[in-house]
Amino acid sequence: MRITPVTKPYEPDVAEALKKMMPPNSGVEPLELFRILATHSRLGRRMTSLGGVFLRSEQLSLRERELIVLRTTALSRCEYEWGVHVTWLASPAGLTDQDVAATWSEDTSSHFAGKDALVIRLVDELHAASTVSDELWSELADEWGEPALVELVALVGFYKLISFVANATGARPEAWAARFPG
Repeated sequence: MRITPVTKPYEPDVAEALKKMMPPNSGVEPLELFRILATHSRLGRRMTSLGGVFLRSEQLSLRERELIVLRTTALSRCEYEWGVHVTWLASPAGLTDQDVAATWSEDTSSHFAGKDALVIRLVDELHAASTVSDELWSELADEWGEPALVELVALVGFYKLISFVANATGARPEAWAARFPG
């Protein structure tokens, strides 16, 4: 571990910030990544605020969002965030065990179709080239309006950022969270 997460007893302002970061009635201690972010309170608050935009999206379905998160964190080799999302959000998003496993696969073309395939291709193209081909952009624009298109790209970027922070700081997977296959 490269950054030591804040620990109990929390300062009152840190305790309040951590409470805002966690889902209501989650029943678990604040996530290690949140406690790492709390070492830089201003940045932690801002990242939480932006993350909240994505978690309460009016542009994307829960399934679309979670496929993007899982594929982005899988390609980024961020077991920490991948595992948290698999455990808490994959099932509510309607993702099967096979869907989750496919987010980790090198070849997703035989598993995903329709909008699922489009968001996976988006993540793959952004991961590989930091841009989106005209062909894929046209296909995305046939399915989503401009606000959603901006959000799709920003969501991939946000979870790439989260992956960077979790991986580089040495965040340890939560004991209750899913682990990468194999």
